[in-house]
Amino acid sequence: MKVLKAFAWEIAETLRRAVTPFFISMMVGMVMLALLGIEIPAFSGIVNVLLAAGDLVLMFFLLMGIGEFAGKMKAAGQLKDPGFAEGKSAGDKGVGKYRPCKEYRPYKGFVIGAVACIIPAVLIVVGGVTGSSGVRFAMMIVCGWAYIPVYGIRNLTGISQGLSGEALNAYAADAAGLWPGFIILALLIVVCGVAYIVGGRKEEMRQLQLQRQSETMEKIEKFRSGKRSQEYAERKGEKKQ
Repeated sequence: MKVLKAFAWEIAETLRRAVTPFFISMMVGMVMLALLGIEIPAFSGIVNVLLAAGDLVLMFFLLMGIGEFAGKMKAAGQLKDPGFAEGKSAGDKGVGKYRPCKEYRPYKGFVIGAVACIIPAVLIVVGGVTGSSGVRFAMMIVCGWAYIPVYGIRNLTGISQGLSGEALNAYAADAAGLWPGFIILALLIVVCGVAYIVGGRKEEMRQLQLQRQSETMEKIEKFRSGKRSQEYAERKGEKKQ
């Protein structure tokens, strides 16, 4: 029962963490979709590619923050303070309620990225296999960030080949243009995984520095305490003489 409960918490935490990257990317995709209305294909295509790159940068910093938080949770779980028992608040430690599922693990960033990519991956496969225009439309609306940059590149390629009008639209919107979206999904997963590790390692280094500072302060305090005891003993000996 405990194993199932722990597994359920892991799934819930992963889904919770994947929601934000998914919706941020969806918002970026909607901006890309709006830019498709620009009558200068070269301009809209370049801007959409830049937006896709910006989305990856944003995901990096988002997941790095999540990794840092997970590192704090791991440090909290290693403490002997009973206040850090599962489900209890860590109070002034700044990490909220502790649960093992929130602790840092190197693989979690990749899992979060993969979960955020489930919906676009399904749409790419279904749209690529069936050639459904409805699926491609849904892809543009819900997961445009994984499709519109490819659409823009294909549009520019078609223009360079001398295509125009319906022929250009058919080429740019062809179902074959969905499959390269997996490259964007793979990039997002890698970025999420690497950023999470960077954040977690950063927090581990911070905790290590704090531990060393604490140990140094303890040594200094012991030295001062020993010195005071020695001085007291010397003064006591002088009085006896």
